[in-house]
Amino acid sequence: MNKELDALILRKNALEAELSRIIKEQKKEPEGSLQVRGGRKNYRYFHITSKQSKVTRTYIRKENHNLAQLLALKRYNRLRSREIQSELKYLSELIAQKEKQVITSNSLLYDTPGYNELLLPVLFPQNKKTKEWLAATYESNQNYPEALRYKTRSGIMVRSKSEVFIANCLYEHGIPFRYECGLELGERTFYPDFTIYLAKQNREIIWEHFGLIENEDYRENMFSKVRRYMAHGYVPGHSMICTYESNMHPITEEYLKKVLNAFLLDASVGWQ
Repeated sequence: MNKELDALILRKNALEAELSRIIKEQKKEPEGSLQVRGGRKNYRYFHITSKQSKVTRTYIRKENHNLAQLLALKRYNRLRSREIQSELKYLSELIAQKEKQVITSNSLLYDTPGYNELLLPVLFPQNKKTKEWLAATYESNQNYPEALRYKTRSGIMVRSKSEVFIANCLYEHGIPFRYECGLELGERTFYPDFTIYLAKQNREIIWEHFGLIENEDYRENMFSKVRRYMAHGYVPGHSMICTYESNMHPITEEYLKKVLNAFLLDASVGWQ
């Protein structure tokens, strides 16, 4: 059942309950009707009754104010009852029309109670695997916590503005990732900037961003790290993404979009 039909049925049920209450009140209504005279809050109320074609108008005193209220409610209920019956007729026709409509695969998958729970794990098993991967605990980099100064849109703290750029792009495109997740390579543990889960392939890839390549010592360390990764099966362009920047050539949003299009958009599962 789709959400629009659910809303119509809820509205119909609410109106039927209101009409049922009004019908009960109408059984206890006083005879006659109410006439209001005066103005500027100085109102006078009269009880109008009719018997054998004779109309009688009786002033309602303050001590009998409850009678005026009951007569006012009587008129309100009569008007409200007509409105409800008119709307119920319209809703009944509309609901019948909606129920005759052919159920689509999307409405069965996303809007039909019971089917949703059965079909989603079968048709989109990567969603379940992604949730499990994101929920799992992992060793994170505990070195220099004071350097985690930049907050991302997903709420995690990172060490540079460029990493904020990358983390935000991954988050906004629904690509599941971990920041500085421990990776054992031989006897050493490395902490790649980002570890990304490719649910459809059920594998992880890493993303290292090298941001100071104009520095000679930094470059030597970068080459050493990449060689170590490659020695353990992490090949740039396949199981590893490498991005670079310098003071002269900072990272840009356009640059990141090209990387995402080339490597990762197929990994998007819309998990956030």
